[in-house]
Amino acid sequence: MSVRKTNKDRANDIYSLMLVFLQYYGFEESDAKEDNWFIRDLLCDLKHFCDDYAIDFYGELIRAETFYDLEVQEEKEEEVSNV
Repeated sequence: MSVRKTNKDRANDIYSLMLVFLQYYGFEESDAKEDNWFIRDLLCDLKHFCDDYAIDFYGELIRAETFYDLEVQEEKEEEVSNV
């Protein structure tokens, strides 16, 4: 039986990945608390990666937005059905 991840679980997973990203570049978690520069930097690096591997960054961004909307909607519907 698999346990379904919540959106909070997904956010926590990315938090852990961002800590690795920061450490890779020699920064501490506290360095990121004053600004969201690390999000911009990660997105920028992802765009470079997509360029190198002929991946349509903006197309994938649109698909990701669709996934996000579905996950948010699904969680809202689940909350309503549990009431």
